[in-house]
Amino acid sequence: MEVQIVQRKKEIEVEEQEILRREKELEATVKLPATAESYKMIVLAEGQRNAMIKKATAQASATTLVGQAEADVIKSMGEADAAQMTAKAEAWMQYSRGAYLEMVINQLPEMAAMVAEPLSKVKNITMVSTGGDDVGASRLTSEVVNVLNQVPPLIKGLTGIDIAAQIQGMK
Repeated sequence: MEVQIVQRKKEIEVEEQEILRREKELEATVKLPATAESYKMIVLAEGQRNAMIKKATAQASATTLVGQAEADVIKSMGEADAAQMTAKAEAWMQYSRGAYLEMVINQLPEMAAMVAEPLSKVKNITMVSTGGDDVGASRLTSEVVNVLNQVPPLIKGLTGIDIAAQIQGMK
């Protein structure tokens, strides 16, 4: 019986050794590769995450830089416009009233041309007279003169300069 107990103990030891061997085999063939694959996936996911973060950060920085550059351009253009307006205002301050009046008077022929331009496109004009003072071409001329007579009040309204009074004051 003692032999059987020793033999049974030996069998149990062999079975325990077999269990340990199978656990090591299972660990070597299943657990370690699974752990390695899991680690690999984690490292790859972190790499992709970091790449996405870097890309998003770069895009945000680029957008910020473009926006800043556009803002700088707008600011520079505004400053240039302001400087131009200031220079123009200073130049106008140096103009005498007579020089300003001369500029306005020099524009009168162009204004007259603009008033007369529509008439140059007319092919035929039929004038009907009711027996008044002007007839024919003189009537047409007087109508153009009437339109031109409206220019001084227009200039006074736009610029504040009464051309007629200014010209009379030069006499």
